[in-house]
Amino acid sequence: MNVARLHRPNARDPGVLTGFAGALVPLDLLPRVPNRSEALRSDVARKRRLGPLGSRPTSCTLHSRRCRGVVLGCALLVLMAIGLGCSRETSRRTNGVTPPASAPDNARWLLEGTNDTRFIRVAQHLRGFDMAMVETGYRYTELYWAGQDRNWDYAKYQVEKIRTAVRNGIERRPARAKSAQMLESALPGVEEALRAKDPVRFADRFAALTATCNACHHAERVPFVHVQTPATRMSPVGPHPVPRGSP
Repeated sequence: MNVARLHRPNARDPGVLTGFAGALVPLDLLPRVPNRSEALRSDVARKRRLGPLGSRPTSCTLHSRRCRGVVLGCALLVLMAIGLGCSRETSRRTNGVTPPASAPDNARWLLEGTNDTRFIRVAQHLRGFDMAMVETGYRYTELYWAGQDRNWDYAKYQVEKIRTAVRNGIERRPARAKSAQMLESALPGVEEALRAKDPVRFADRFAALTATCNACHHAERVPFVHVQTPATRMSPVGPHPVPRGSP
């Protein structure tokens, strides 16, 4: 139907329009054209629904906003926990720790004071490179007697422990590192003799190790610590028993 040809309502029935050709058309079949005020109100309502960006919030947008809220909440909780931990640690360092009344008197030296004070106290008891040398001297003596007994595995064990004792001593006293490196010029020769299970070669390499120890002491300005070949056993460890039937 050509709507342009419809121009006036029917006189007998205002619900229809009469065309030039006299055709009667019901009004409810024609598209309703809103007036200007209605169109303006509809446009304002649509803009309010769509928001300032001109697009309706989708489920993804709403989900993203919720996620941001959750993340911000978690971050706030983490910051609060860190702040609480820092305040407690500061309190411990400032105010120290009071040992419980049930603590024995011989344990209070380790329980009293701040954490920093207690660590310093423990370090003082561990001492420095001198304690590393005490252990090294014991291992040196055991190495010698293991070679004399041809207990080669026990001798290898002592070489490993000498390296461990020196390494721990250097960690406590780094200034001793340069002189302590002299041992690495002598220990490989000892290990070579142990692998060969050669008593004669071991005696030669052990003498070189003894000379190296004394050279290190001179470098550290303690020449009065003069090492010599052990003459007395210091432990009950003796020759390794050979099983019957072994070559």
